[in-house]
Amino acid sequence: MHERLSASDLATFQAVNRERHLIAQELHDTICQSLVGISLMINVLNRRVAKGQPLAVDELDCLGAMVNHVIDEAHSLKAKMTGSE
Repeated sequence: MHERLSASDLATFQAVNRERHLIAQELHDTICQSLVGISLMINVLNRRVAKGQPLAVDELDCLGAMVNHVIDEAHSLKAKMTGSE
């Protein structure tokens, strides 16, 4: 495939692939990691509820704050990737 591309096309192709890799890495390092944390917290809270233990309001507030943080990360990443920071 690379043999048929001009030098300019090849450079563009490589730049796009680098950018895609950076976006994927950024998604993994920010949003995915945060979602894993939220998932773990939900699992802990779920086990506690299953045992009949009550949930504290501050625990639910913390979970809500974590979700809001992921939303902020997604908005920030979008702005970063679209140049509209």
